[in-house]
Amino acid sequence: MDELPKGLLTAALYQFVRGDATSAGASLAQAWEIAERGPMPLYLADIHLHRARLFRDRGELTKARELIERAWLLAA
Repeated sequence: MDELPKGLLTAALYQFVRGDATSAGASLAQAWEIAERGPMPLYLADIHLHRARLFRDRGELTKARELIERAWLLAA
C-alpha cells in the first residue's frame, strides 16, 4: 500500500503526456486519498508538486513547500 501513491503519480504523468488531463487529475486525487490516510506527508507534497507541474498551478507549490517544511521540522 505504501508504493501505490508512487504508482499513481507515475500514471498521472503518463496520462497527462498522452493528452488525458482528466484521468491525470483523477489519478492524483486517488493518490491523495491514499497518502492522506497513511499519513504520508511527503507523498502529499509530491502530489502538490505534480499538480503544479502538470496544471501550472503556482498555489500548489506553496502547499508543497508547507508540507515539506512541516515534515522537516517533525524529523528534526
